[in-house]
Amino acid sequence: MATKGGEVLSGALLGACYGATGAFTASLMDEPARLERHITLTFASFALLVVCFYVLLRRAEAARPVALPALDVREMLAKHDEGRGAWRQLSHVRQEAAGWRVDLHDLEHVEAVVDDLAEIAERHHLRLVVGDGTARSADPRLRRRVEERLRLRLEPTRLRHGRRTLSTLPTVAMQHGGNLRLPTLLMTLSIVFVGLLLV
Repeated sequence: MATKGGEVLSGALLGACYGATGAFTASLMDEPARLERHITLTFASFALLVVCFYVLLRRAEAARPVALPALDVREMLAKHDEGRGAWRQLSHVRQEAAGWRVDLHDLEHVEAVVDDLAEIAERHHLRLVVGDGTARSADPRLRRRVEERLRLRLEPTRLRHGRRTLSTLPTVAMQHGGNLRLPTLLMTLSIVFVGLLLV
């Protein structure tokens, strides 16, 4: 989650870039009427841009799921531990920047673990290591077993297939267009308003 300092710095950088663009284009104008119109348009469009950014960021912040501490997620899977040398949540589950990585190799009771993972997937991105499912894989049946179980619990659109992994998207990511919708919208607004300065 972004800190307040990061949000202030981002806003300051945006304002500096916008102001520099306005100052540069103003320096090219020699007619007072056009310069006055340009300054008015610059301040009005910047104010509108700030309001749009604020509303969009507040909506994104409200929709963001509350992250659970690492220990809580591991505790949810601790009941499936199968002993030292076999599947254990301490050695097979770890947190990554985008969510959680769960290695399902060495696991006997796959379906029971996947059922619990489906609940966690409502709030977190998951990357499940299941192998490529070929005859040369350490466990050729693992990928198919995990995928079949996930399809019973999750919508197909929330699954992503990697070469040796299956990934899931949380519900909120699907409802709000995933990770790219908001940055794309903000970038489009920035381009439109900066374009107005060049008129």
